[in-house]
Amino acid sequence: LMAAEIHLVYNPAKLEVISVNQGSLFQNGQESIFSYDVGPGAVEILTTLLNADAPSVNGTGDLIEIQVKLLQAGSANITFNGNDVLRDPDNNDIAILEKIEGRIESN
Repeated sequence: LMAAEIHLVYNPAKLEVISVNQGSLFQNGQESIFSYDVGPGAVEILTTLLNADAPSVNGTGDLIEIQVKLLQAGSANITFNGNDVLRDPDNNDIAILEKIEGRIESN
């Protein structure tokens, strides 16, 4: 993985995004770019590696960490909107085989 463009959607009446941070996958001794935009009901994230010696990473890890606040009792979902892109070191698309939505529940 060299780059990712992630588009998340949620119900702003149920959830508030508190923070968006780069996960550890691109931070382990790598130079990278991480930018995001939080709008009403949507979060767009762009992250890419810049290191020419190691232009990509393999394996598993957290790419993004998002902290949210549930605004009302019950539950809320945060999902991918379908425009997400993962890129390999040659800037080719990487197939996304499965996306799992997030579910936030109050106790």
